[in-house]
Amino acid sequence: MRSLLRTLRPTKRRVAALSTVPVAIAVTVTATQVASADELGAAATGLTVMDWNIHGKGADISAMADLVNSHGIDVLTVQEIQRAKRDQVKDLADELRWYTSDLSDHTHFSQADRPGPCDAEESGWVGNAVLSKYPIAERVTVRLSPKDQGCPVQSG
Repeated sequence: MRSLLRTLRPTKRRVAALSTVPVAIAVTVTATQVASADELGAAATGLTVMDWNIHGKGADISAMADLVNSHGIDVLTVQEIQRAKRDQVKDLADELRWYTSDLSDHTHFSQADRPGPCDAEESGWVGNAVLSKYPIAERVTVRLSPKDQGCPVQSG
């Protein structure tokens, strides 16, 4: 039994998420976990990434998590995810159960549709998120529009 378990060597993969909003998010994930021989073989060949525009407030977070888990997704990039009355980033991370104690180790959020700085952790924003089964080692948010333009899609 012990021979079937091995420690997955740390690997780094780059993941980028782009959408129609003027923000790009890039993260580096580090995979470190105990895995079976089959899982080691699968991990050596790649990382499964899913991109999803959830169109905000009406998203069925529980159904999304079921679909993501059933397809063996390692990294999920999401557009139009909300952190307003309901924090969909936290809700989705809770449903996926990809983190143990610190949500921020496995998620990155960048606001997209309000003026001001386009990188905020507080509630009240809609934007892009990266959720990872593995801890995120590095986060970068890149503005795709001029700095003085603000966020071109704004609340009415």
